[in-house]
Amino acid sequence: MCFNTRALCHVRRVPDCDTANIIASLLIKACLDYCNALLYRTSAANIVKLQRLQNTLVQVVTMTHRCDHISPVLSSLHWLLISQRIKFKLATVTYNVLATDQPDNLSSLIHHYNPIQPLHSSSFNLLESWAAQTKLSSRAFIHAAPKIWNSLKNPKSLATFKRKLKTELFKQSC
Repeated sequence: MCFNTRALCHVRRVPDCDTANIIASLLIKACLDYCNALLYRTSAANIVKLQRLQNTLVQVVTMTHRCDHISPVLSSLHWLLISQRIKFKLATVTYNVLATDQPDNLSSLIHHYNPIQPLHSSSFNLLESWAAQTKLSSRAFIHAAPKIWNSLKNPKSLATFKRKLKTELFKQSC
């Protein structure tokens, strides 16, 4: 991934900012997003390393100086922080599992919350949450998916869901 960032840095003066953003999305952000749902609740040191890579990529795309503050630049590109990208990916995977019941190994891990008595919360489409025994097990899909899902308001379509989720996560970072 560092190789791709350096390669983009060498040719950065040729394309405009929008084209550089597309190239960065295709080559490098794809590597950052690959299986990042597995990084839920990983150590802060790992998140910092990945965030540094994303910050370097933002500096290359926008041609900003290393000393400049990166948060406004991230906001202008509408890029989420790494920790929020992880939540976004996990919530999207959960949405797809709930909508299609596929893959079977993940759909068997999550269940809708059905209270014994009819409650107002039973109309919220919540997932049953399980208590994790260890810190490591709290990172598992069976624990992470309900925690993320139950904190969201879930609309009907995937496109609407992704848009509202990204907006919500973007607001939290700013």
